[in-house]
Amino acid sequence: MGERAAIEVEDLTQKAPDSDLAVIVRFGSQGRYIEVFKSGVVRLISPAGTVSAQFRELEKRDLLRQSYIQMLLNSGVRGEELERALEAIARVDQRLFWEADVQAGTADLERRTEAHFRAWAEAEGLDYEALSEEDLMALVQRGVKAVRRDG
Repeated sequence: MGERAAIEVEDLTQKAPDSDLAVIVRFGSQGRYIEVFKSGVVRLISPAGTVSAQFRELEKRDLLRQSYIQMLLNSGVRGEELERALEAIARVDQRLFWEADVQAGTADLERRTEAHFRAWAEAEGLDYEALSEEDLMALVQRGVKAVRRDG
């Protein structure tokens, strides 16, 4: 059985926050490494050539999470310390999924609101496309006043 190459994970999100690169994974002294960019692009580099791939958002998060866990293990993190780190990762994942749900819900609400407002404008005989931002805000303010007045 061959000798295993040492794997080194370098997290650049803290070291170089302005860099487009997020993580570099090196495989010993064999001249092979992986570059993971914040955009989700991954480049596999070796003496034989370079291959690039574009990950979707969730795949990118998975790769970064796995790289971080591997970095912890390589650094000797074990036991309770590792358990706390894994719990922190789970909390971040939960927050990210919650934020994605909120963003999707907000986008859906905006679409439904615009559709409702367009239908209302048409029913009122107004040309929605011709209304300026000021016209729209004036209509909203009139509507709010009417609802408050009529209770």
